Amino acid sequence: NKQLRIEIDEFKKQALKQVKASLKEKIKEDNTVNILAEIIPNLDANALKDLSFQLKSEVKNLICILGSSSGSKASLSIMIDDAIVESKKLNAGAIIREAAKEINGGGGGQAFFATAGGSKPEGLHNAIKKAVELLNL
Repeated sequence: NKQLRIEIDEFKKQALKQVKASLKEKIKEDNTVNILAEIIPNLDANALKDLSFQLKSEVKNLICILGSSSGSKASLSIMIDDAIVESKKLNAGAIIREAAKEINGGGGGQAFFATAGGSKPEGLHNAIKKAVELLNL
């Protein structure tokens, strides 16, 4: 049973690496800010967080907005590079509270990273669109 868990964890790590590589190709540069806004199917909130932090460590000046759904639950995360938080006076927690309304949920966090959960996965597209609009870039 323990060995099986180890194998599953290793499989998840490999799958996340592939997802990360695919996401890096979708990053768009906008006035020295790198923006990634994507929906990734079947990831839980922890996987979104891990992915966001990994991308932040590999891509400079990144704003990463990721959404996912699993069953009837939706997850949303926003990661904003510290330098952008300072220079643009952005707050991921404030942005996610507004965007989470699109997934019938709530959330919060710090200025550089915030998460939300909700019960309306079909609203993820609108939630991500709303978050991008609230960036005012």
